[in-house]
Amino acid sequence: MRTSRSKASFFPTGFVFCLLFACGVESPQDEPEAFNHWEGNQSGFEEGFVFRKDGNQSVLRVKGAGVPFSGRVERNSTRGITSQRFSDGKLEGKSIKKSPDGSWVEAHYRNGRLHGKMTFHSPDGTVRSVLRYEDGRLLTGPEDGKED
Repeated sequence: MRTSRSKASFFPTGFVFCLLFACGVESPQDEPEAFNHWEGNQSGFEEGFVFRKDGNQSVLRVKGAGVPFSGRVERNSTRGITSQRFSDGKLEGKSIKKSPDGSWVEAHYRNGRLHGKMTFHSPDGTVRSVLRYEDGRLLTGPEDGKED
């Protein structure tokens, strides 16, 4: 009887030991990814981030660390909801801004500059207008879908 009791008490002790010591060891490739997603309200955003000029572009930096932010930012304000992706502090990829009335704008960025379609939607989802950009420049004429 004593033998089965010692085996039973060994299991929980060994399990706890494994959790505390052996199972908690991480190799460098298992380390968690760097901070790459922030979600909150406008005031929290302003507390944690700052835009700094780099030439003619604004670069989003983490306050305190001063490093450019890379990842997704989702923030709420009285003016709506914004979802943006940054790479080295510059806007990259799809950015969506939704207004309280339900309308929204979807824009695409490359290296911090508008690049591709900027689509304005009504609250019911219909497309109100589409603009096209290339490296921050608004395209005009046939390239942007307008007819002569």
